[in-house]
Amino acid sequence: MAISVDIKRQNRETVPAAFERVVALLEDVEATLAHFPSLRSFEPLGDSVYHWRLAPLGPVTHKTRIDFATRFSIDKVAGVVEFKPVPKIGNASIGGRIEIKAKAASHSDIAINVAGKVEVPVSWLLKAVATPIVMREFNGLVDGFVANLKNNYL
Repeated sequence: MAISVDIKRQNRETVPAAFERVVALLEDVEATLAHFPSLRSFEPLGDSVYHWRLAPLGPVTHKTRIDFATRFSIDKVAGVVEFKPVPKIGNASIGGRIEIKAKAASHSDIAINVAGKVEVPVSWLLKAVATPIVMREFNGLVDGFVANLKNNYL
């Protein structure tokens, strides 16, 4: 049995980097997403499409792989990075948007919005607890990504 779990996460941070620097760094999609926690591989498929494969997530006895593909577009002037789900690749469909806004000459606000669905195989006994576990794990990944960018990249 598999269930579909809706995921949604929003995060906003101020980083000690000028708008131009943040946009330039995020423009290098592969280097930026290398900071995503639990990322096992990130394979370019062409035409700004990337296939993500995450290390199995969840409790030790019920680890689940998550993989999906997204198409990236970047608007450097507006400071927007969008990623849209690519259908029929993997067990998840995830998209979102990263918005960068200049806060001061040397600081920027970064807002990350991510939403999608993850198909998770579970027994009927675990159906009720699977959704909050998947949501918690995914929220931790997004928060970890922002922290890694802030601490190691900017």
